[in-house]
Amino acid sequence: MGWPPALEAVGKEWQAPHLAWLLEDPYDAVRYIAQRSLRRLPGFETFSYDLLCDPAQRKDAREQVLKVWSDHTKTKAVPEKSESVLLDNEGNVLFREQQKLRDSRSNRVIRLIE
Repeated sequence: MGWPPALEAVGKEWQAPHLAWLLEDPYDAVRYIAQRSLRRLPGFETFSYDLLCDPAQRKDAREQVLKVWSDHTKTKAVPEKSESVLLDNEGNVLFREQQKLRDSRSNRVIRLIE
């Protein structure tokens, strides 16, 4: 969601609420990529938080992103086929569908020995 050619192709207004959830991901690398991707979106260029902070601070970061997005971007976020990016016709996040996807994810721990 932060790759410039992809952003050019699909716009930059709808990704923030989805990246916000990734700020609470159990994997450090996923949180890093989510933060990096957020910084490429309008209104989040200077967004920063401690990737190694405790879960309560991660939740606060997620809430901060959702508030900024809702206050400044939501009305511009509705693409032609909004359901394909988990938004309704008013730009509200389809949380139930988003949660179904999160629930179907495998959270099996993977350890890489280098």
